[in-house]
Amino acid sequence: MDIKDKLKEFIQEMRLNELTERTLKKYESDINKFIKEANISNIDQLKKEILIEYKTILQSKFKTASINNKITIINKFIDYLNLPELKLKQIKQQKKTSLENVLNESDYNRLLRFAERLGKIRTLYIMKTLAGTGIRIDELKYITVEAIKKGYCQVENKGKIRDIIISKNLSKELKSYCKEQDIKEGMIFASK
Repeated sequence: MDIKDKLKEFIQEMRLNELTERTLKKYESDINKFIKEANISNIDQLKKEILIEYKTILQSKFKTASINNKITIINKFIDYLNLPELKLKQIKQQKKTSLENVLNESDYNRLLRFAERLGKIRTLYIMKTLAGTGIRIDELKYITVEAIKKGYCQVENKGKIRDIIISKNLSKELKSYCKEQDIKEGMIFASK
C-alpha cells in the first residue's frame, strides 16, 4: 500500500484523537521528511535498517531533544502501521552535572549589598533565607514566625515532607525583620 495514503489516514486518525492542527502539521512534516529522505513509496519498503540510517542522519543535523521528538512521531506512525518491530529507540541523554549556575560566595554577598543599597529589604531577607535553608522559592510559605521560634519548619513538596533547619543566625535576623515589619504570626514573606 502507498505510504502517502497511509500517512493521510494516520493524520486523520490523529485529528480524531483531537490533536491540535499545529501538532498535526508537525507530524505530517516530520513523517514526510522521513519518507523523502528514505526514498520509500510503499509500506513494504519500510525496513529497520532504513529507520536506523535515518536516525543517524538526524543525529548529524539536530540536538538530542529534537531527534527524540522526531523519533517519537515516527514511532507513532509505525505503531499505526502495526509494525512494532521497526520502532526506533530514543537517544539517551546524560544530563550534565555542573555548578556553572551556582552563585559563589562573593557573588552572593554582592547581591546582598545591591539589594540593601536599593532598599529592597524584603528581597535581602528572602535571599538570606533561601541561601541559609536551601529551600526553593515556592517553599518560602513554610517560613513562618512559628517556624523561626521552633528553629525548623516542615516543607511539603511533590508528596514528600522534609524538615528544614533554620540556623540561629538566620533565626535572629528573621526575628529582627519580623519586628521591623510588624509581622507577629504566620508567613513571613506573604504576598499576593
